[in-house]
Amino acid sequence: MRAVVAKLIAIVVFVVLAPIGVQGAERAAERPVIRVYNWEDYIPPELLRRFEETTGIRVEYSTYGSTEELVTNVANNPGRYDVIVPSSYTVAYLRGKGMLAPLDKTRIPNIRNLDPMFMSPTFDPGSRYCVAYLWSKLVVGYNSSRVSRPLQSWTEIFEPRFSGRVALLTDSRESLGVVLLMLGFSPNTTDPTEIAKARDFLISRNRHIHSYADDSGEDLLDEGKVDIALSWEGDMAALTARRPDLRYVVPIEGSVVATDSMCIPATSRNKVHAARFIDFVLDAEMGALLASEVMYPTPNLAAQARLPESARARQKLSEDMKTRLFPLADVGNAALSLYDDAWEKILENHRGGRRARK
Repeated sequence: MRAVVAKLIAIVVFVVLAPIGVQGAERAAERPVIRVYNWEDYIPPELLRRFEETTGIRVEYSTYGSTEELVTNVANNPGRYDVIVPSSYTVAYLRGKGMLAPLDKTRIPNIRNLDPMFMSPTFDPGSRYCVAYLWSKLVVGYNSSRVSRPLQSWTEIFEPRFSGRVALLTDSRESLGVVLLMLGFSPNTTDPTEIAKARDFLISRNRHIHSYADDSGEDLLDEGKVDIALSWEGDMAALTARRPDLRYVVPIEGSVVATDSMCIPATSRNKVHAARFIDFVLDAEMGALLASEVMYPTPNLAAQARLPESARARQKLSEDMKTRLFPLADVGNAALSLYDDAWEKILENHRGGRRARK
């Protein structure tokens, strides 16, 4: 789910290097290390550098592009990661599988900076396993020079005039969620018939979809490869700041809202240092740096007070908007299998359609 931060962090592993030379390399090897696994382009390199300077703990930073990639890598590589940043419903899934360690909150005093509304979410009652990092809502980004009138409904992005010029996301719950909303269903439905209708809708519009993007629909929009893209508001806010011809909207049917949270995997070998990293991110100054650079709303009240007015405006939700935003919930293993099976068929059909058109 993420903003277009400087590509200094777009490498597979980001490490702030120790001084050059044999002695410097030896000192680096002796320093404690934590391994942070996060969404692409979702943290300022400056924050990582300052954490290292302040604590003496080295950060090995790697990224993923989808929820499926995160869950697979954490499950298949026990002990590899110390801090991960899953989205709302994924926290519930990982918690249910015993893949998260309970937090020692005595080591995270800056948790007091969080807005109380983020302190006991339904996917993690009591914030026992995770603490909020950033939040955002899914929006429709579009090129106003190619789209003749402002978009208002999800149905409009599937009009024939946009055939082959629309990008959705690779995350099954997010893309199926907005289609379910468009069809008048809950994005958290467990009804096999409703999930099948959303699946069949996308399969029947195979040629309409340019691509299912790894959390990078806004990049396709920026490059002119599509005219419409499903993206997170933080990413679109960053893009529209330099591209006023690009705009975004929450359709009238509503959209999905998600909170990304910092968690410690149960198999982490560095839980104490991981807690220290989480606490550092929750510091008021660091939280403001994070929100300013990434351009996502922050749940950190102390950080909000340090933000410019333009950034604070994105924190606010009108009463109307609150009624049109739906957090993705854990739907249980049986329903999740339905979503996974539906998504596999959608992507298989899309790949087959692309080969047929070549």
